[in-house]
Amino acid sequence: MNSETFPAQPNIGARRIGLVGASGFIGRAVSGRLEAAGHRVERIGRDALDRTLDGDPAPLIAALAGCDAVINCAGRAHVLAHEGAALAEERFMAVNRDLAQAIGWAARSAAVPRMIHVSSVAAIASHSAPGQPIDDDTPPAPGTPYGRSKLAGDEQVLALATADFLPAVLRPPAVFGPDARGWFPLFLAAARRGAPLPLGRIENRRSFAYVGNVADAIVHSIDGHWTGAHIVTDSEPMSSAAFYRLLLAAAGHSNRIWPLPAAVASWGARVLLGTRSSSLLDDAAYDGAGFHAASGWKPVYSQADAARLTLAGVDA
Repeated sequence: MNSETFPAQPNIGARRIGLVGASGFIGRAVSGRLEAAGHRVERIGRDALDRTLDGDPAPLIAALAGCDAVINCAGRAHVLAHEGAALAEERFMAVNRDLAQAIGWAARSAAVPRMIHVSSVAAIASHSAPGQPIDDDTPPAPGTPYGRSKLAGDEQVLALATADFLPAVLRPPAVFGPDARGWFPLFLAAARRGAPLPLGRIENRRSFAYVGNVADAIVHSIDGHWTGAHIVTDSEPMSSAAFYRLLLAAAGHSNRIWPLPAAVASWGARVLLGTRSSSLLDDAAYDGAGFHAASGWKPVYSQADAARLTLAGVDA
């Protein structure tokens, strides 16, 4: 989905910003970034959101009244162990589609002029073909319940756009930082210890984005006058081995990548990570040039700095 440009809005300095999902991984970084920039953050509570989904949007509309923008960082990303496929998809849709639409509708009803909806590249595809990065023009073909729910939410939010209400959808790839979930905590712990990993012959390409850069891109987009969906990246795709080298260097260790056969490394990753091993070994490369062109945003932190801050426990 390419962006559509509207007349520029004046930058009026400090803003009152409604923030949904402030307690989450990305939400905490966004909250800190907003406050550091001098904005007033209105954290939207769970009660207002639950009542909205139950058919009573009045508390959410009231909470958003007077805000200059709303940022939605709320989302559901994981399947619980006791959930079947049908129940998991239903719950993904309830949060990533229905709640996103309800927040957008409430924001527009409260005359909030701008909404930043944080989505995921999974709305397009969770994996890429070797040598073929996914960009904003790639036709969406999400292959997971999570990705399908994200795409549905993106479409519902963007459908609310008017000349007076400009929603923007940002789609980051795998976001890392000290509190990232999934396979990353194991990866980070290995780097802290200086553990060698047999990734030398895994010639994949993946996009990783530091949570501090993603938060900065979100806050930067408040002043944008474009609407549409964009992939947000802060660096070129790299191999999992190159990413581990960054973390090793930040932890003060030398290169400890073993060049074992790819089949051996893949087997070890499956033993250690199970189904999550694909998130480390497969290709998942994304091109964020469209967002950079639409927004003028540039990353605040290099990948080396991001690795250092992550090892220091800083989400910036």
